[in-house]
Amino acid sequence: MQKKKIIKRIKRIIEKYGTFNIDEVIGFDSVCVNEMGDLVALAEHFNGTTIEVKIYDPNSFTSDPISDYELTYEELSKEILEHILIIAEEYETDQEKTLK
Repeated sequence: MQKKKIIKRIKRIIEKYGTFNIDEVIGFDSVCVNEMGDLVALAEHFNGTTIEVKIYDPNSFTSDPISDYELTYEELSKEILEHILIIAEEYETDQEKTLK
C-alpha cells in the first residue's frame, strides 16, 4: 500500500473513532520512531494531524519521558506508518466491539 493511502486510512479511523493513546490498544507497545544513542523516541498518542512522540532514557530509574515533540504522519517512513496502521485498525476493532 502506498504511503498516502496508509495515512488516509489512519486518519479515517481517527476521524470516525477519535484520537487514541497506545495504552488504549491492548497488546501493543509504543512505536519506536527514532533512537538517539541511549535515548528512544516512541509514538504514543495519535490524532488526526500529528503524532505525539515521547523521548525516554531506558537507563533511567523512572518511566517518565524526558521530552516530547510532535510529528506529522507525512514525516514518518512507510514501515512506521504500516505499524501504526495495524494499531489503528485494532483500535477500530475495539471501538466497534464497544459500540455493539
